[in-house]
Amino acid sequence: MINQSNYKQNPVFLCGHRKTGTTLLLNLLDSHPDLSVYPADSGFFFKYYPLCEIENYDDEKKINEMIKTVIGSLEIEFSKLSSSEINSLGFNLDDFKNDFKNIAKITDLSPKNMLISLQTAFQNIFHKSSHQKMWVEKTTSTEIYAMDVFSWFQNAKFIHV
Repeated sequence: MINQSNYKQNPVFLCGHRKTGTTLLLNLLDSHPDLSVYPADSGFFFKYYPLCEIENYDDEKKINEMIKTVIGSLEIEFSKLSSSEINSLGFNLDDFKNDFKNIAKITDLSPKNMLISLQTAFQNIFHKSSHQKMWVEKTTSTEIYAMDVFSWFQNAKFIHV
């Protein structure tokens, strides 16, 4: 059993090649009460990391790129929904962006802490509870960066489809 105090250190990375069922599995995991599941392919590992390190982004650029690319992926998913569907979710993207920015600003903005900030903001805005024991992030092809991920999160789990 995983202790809630370790929640941020217990990620599950859902990965695999595109069109192999990763989204289906993500949607199935989303119904589990002990998991906080980011609701779309975040694109973190192909839109943000390792570019942020290679390009040596400054602090402001790191935060803005996460909002533009990673949270932007969620905005694309939301654009497919009707306004009544969005309202029924009770999820405000602007609040999410602001919460992410505020959380990220008090970290060292390392890739690990950017992921934790993203997940924490998502948890704060969407779940509004603290009973989740693990969090799930999906970026197809995350496995390419498995060694980096394991250096950030020693308890990381990978589900490769």
